[in-house]
Amino acid sequence: MDPMAVFGAYATDFEKTYVDDDWSRLEKYFADDAVYHVTASEEMDWHMTGPKEILAGLKRSIDGFDRHCERTIGLRGAPVVEGNKISLDWRVGYRRHDSPELVLLGCSKATIEDGQIQELIDLFPDLDRDAYEAWVAKYGEGLEFTY
Repeated sequence: MDPMAVFGAYATDFEKTYVDDDWSRLEKYFADDAVYHVTASEEMDWHMTGPKEILAGLKRSIDGFDRHCERTIGLRGAPVVEGNKISLDWRVGYRRHDSPELVLLGCSKATIEDGQIQELIDLFPDLDRDAYEAWVAKYGEGLEFTY
């Protein structure tokens, strides 16, 4: 199955889940032994295995941070597909109360096998840790960025 079609359907359903909190909708996209790795720095590095653990981590992240902010997301360029792998660069912005926008730039890489995500990696290669921590210190009371 085309990696772009699988990942596109997953991303669409992820946004639906963001709205209605129905995480069961996403289970079908992950292989039983799927791996999800998120890394922003040495101190901000998470690894999850299997759909239940992956979805619990995603929910924890969304509930702890995103849902407390005004969130805008978008792609930075076209996705790149090579064989059964897809890579896409994205941007997410967060505002909270009277805050300036906190912008995080990231890259998602997925390996698709038999129509399911086998591996998903979210990287924050250009994270300005000082700017992030300053924003959280000023505007992030009660927020938790974890998986």
